[in-house]
Amino acid sequence: MKTQQRLKNRVVLITRGESQFAGVLSRKFAQNGADVLLCASEKNADCLKNKRAVEQENRHCELVTGDLLQPGFCQEVASRVHSKFGKIDFLINNSLAPTIPAEGVPVALWKKLQEVSSLKMYSFQELTESLIPFFKTGGKIINNQHFIAGPGYLPEKEIHKKHLQSVRILTAFFANRYRDKGILAHGVLFRQNDAGKQNPGDNAWGSLPEAFTESECPFLQLATGTHRMENGSVVAISGFSPA
Repeated sequence: MKTQQRLKNRVVLITRGESQFAGVLSRKFAQNGADVLLCASEKNADCLKNKRAVEQENRHCELVTGDLLQPGFCQEVASRVHSKFGKIDFLINNSLAPTIPAEGVPVALWKKLQEVSSLKMYSFQELTESLIPFFKTGGKIINNQHFIAGPGYLPEKEIHKKHLQSVRILTAFFANRYRDKGILAHGVLFRQNDAGKQNPGDNAWGSLPEAFTESECPFLQLATGTHRMENGSVVAISGFSPA
């Protein structure tokens, strides 16, 4: 049965476009009618495979590669969005890359969210800022992070707390910064059970969590409006609540 084209004429940008996570997500968006821009660190077989998967759904896919920590590259991505699509509807900051101190993020940062930007804790801040002119009212920024539970990893509650704090800080910062522009920011935190793998840490997203089924994928729910979340809020999937 053909998937309903709920996102026809919409554009989604997904970072870490070489990952299997991005491949699954971009294909699901394409199946729902969206065009895709994959942003990857380098051009390799993985990101090309993900690009072909989108094109097999008869949707347009652009691939751009480079270092998100470089402002010049972020402007290049924005220029590609402008020239090929003219707009962006959804930005999925896939696998946040913050520098989190061992003791966690200082409480002071929660009270002064502007400092998060000045400290440049996240590689996606520059990219997000570059893309804001191409968002329309109602556009959505979705910050995604996942962590793995199982042998060979930090205690589950400890790593969950750090990642959840990371997603919350960046999501709250974006929500406050772009509120007046009518752009929403949400966060999604996944827990993946890695128990039983021969090589813990080799996370290929081979068996995706149940939340990635067509009806329950939180990214699609947020994009299509079938699930509504308060601006700046975070949802945690698979056994943890964001309370």
